[in-house]
Amino acid sequence: MSTAAEFDAIGIDRLREVGSVKWSAFPGTIGAFVAEMDFGTAPAVTAALRKTIDDGLFGYLPRAVATAMSEACARWQSDRYGWTVDPERVHPLPDVLSGLRATIDYYTEPGSKIVLPTPSYMPFLSIPPMHGREIIEVPMLVNGEPGEQGELGAQAGRYELDLDGIDRAFAAGGGLLILCNPYNPVGRVFTREELEAVCQIVDKHGGRVFSDEIHSPLVFAPHRHIPYASINETAASHTITATSASKAWNLPGLKAAQLIISNDADERTWQRPEVAWAGHGTSNLGVIANTTAYNDGRQWLADTIDYLDGNRTRLGELLAE
Repeated sequence: MSTAAEFDAIGIDRLREVGSVKWSAFPGTIGAFVAEMDFGTAPAVTAALRKTIDDGLFGYLPRAVATAMSEACARWQSDRYGWTVDPERVHPLPDVLSGLRATIDYYTEPGSKIVLPTPSYMPFLSIPPMHGREIIEVPMLVNGEPGEQGELGAQAGRYELDLDGIDRAFAAGGGLLILCNPYNPVGRVFTREELEAVCQIVDKHGGRVFSDEIHSPLVFAPHRHIPYASINETAASHTITATSASKAWNLPGLKAAQLIISNDADERTWQRPEVAWAGHGTSNLGVIANTTAYNDGRQWLADTIDYLDGNRTRLGELLAE
């Protein structure tokens, strides 16, 4: 059976029976509020998880297992995006938000403000205040104009970062920009020119960037994801990048992500025990699933993106009708 046929056979009743949050949290509604796929995961990942269970690898995370994930992530970054990453600077995390917490605490000045484009992934609005930080919201623009929050706001045109607003936010005491790249929830894949403009602003103010790139494998052609830290040495010098296979291969419950360090000073900071503690709690099963996804789940991902692309095309046709 083809991947498309397998996906076509999946029904809502079965997803609710399994207990998918997306379909069980609000019975009788269309599940659209949480980023879970309906498609399971790649067969290679499932096989690797079964082997891990059979082997009984339920203790603490072995160094060799963590190293294999770092190498797989670095290889993925190189093969997919042309970004050369030192595997020794790819560190395990339970999730991307653990990386954000560590970045706020150890890579920004105490009391500095958090610059956040909006609309935003909800935890980005709630986590900084937990760390005693004020958020400066910078609403995105729609085709260069202030975005409408009402009817047809999103459909009116392309969402863009308000570069002048980000500049003003840093001038007003901002220390860290949370950059969601690609952007959740508006779906933008930023161009190199946009990222270079952001880099100039951050560098001008001596700021930092936390780049959440968890959605980077889920990009439709002809767009291409560009890792923010890869655009030039300046960006690499002020960026902490966090990513994971969890969105693209549907693995969020397995608790594993990667923090990518792109300069010497930040790596020295990470090596401090109280900083590296952010990686504590990363799951063995999640690490193995991420490793397998990056290494052996690529064709499944390609088939899945084709299927999703077909769905969005069909939705557009139905809306037009």
